[in-house]
Amino acid sequence: MRFVRGAVMLLVAYWAAYALVVPVTIWDSHTYNLARLLIANYGGLFGNTAWNTDRQVAFPWSFDAIHYPFLFLGWGYALPSFACFVGVMLIVFRMVKTRYNERTAWCCCLAMFALPTVVFQASSTKNDLGVVFGVACWAYALWRYQQQKLQRFLALGSIGLSFAAGAKTFGLFFL
Repeated sequence: MRFVRGAVMLLVAYWAAYALVVPVTIWDSHTYNLARLLIANYGGLFGNTAWNTDRQVAFPWSFDAIHYPFLFLGWGYALPSFACFVGVMLIVFRMVKTRYNERTAWCCCLAMFALPTVVFQASSTKNDLGVVFGVACWAYALWRYQQQKLQRFLALGSIGLSFAAGAKTFGLFFL
């Protein structure tokens, strides 16, 4: 178990450093996700004549807005996405550990690094992982509510679904 836990920690450290220092080179990030933040900063949200495409105006903004401070720092653009990845991994760990055991939970976390699309999303500004994180938070809150019947878990679940809906249009499906 120590080997698997160490491997997970090593991979988390590596990808955290990667998300911190490596620039985002994805076309969507430059023309859509990050670009619309700069355009809105330049011309405002309403009456702005600098928009390039309808996609920059029509789709939800909440997950992209989390990246806004990093535009001015000049580094760490992918940290919000990586935080969503780590959040999903923590939720998976907690639920699997409770249902099975700690070794299986660590193996599930390690297996998440074997999913190339998930790691790709965690090291970019794409908003798909934001939806996964919001839905995972909802599922975890519902799971905890079934165990303890505390109203706060219903509130936390609704916040998770709201985050998913604000991250991407298909997040509305879950809401």
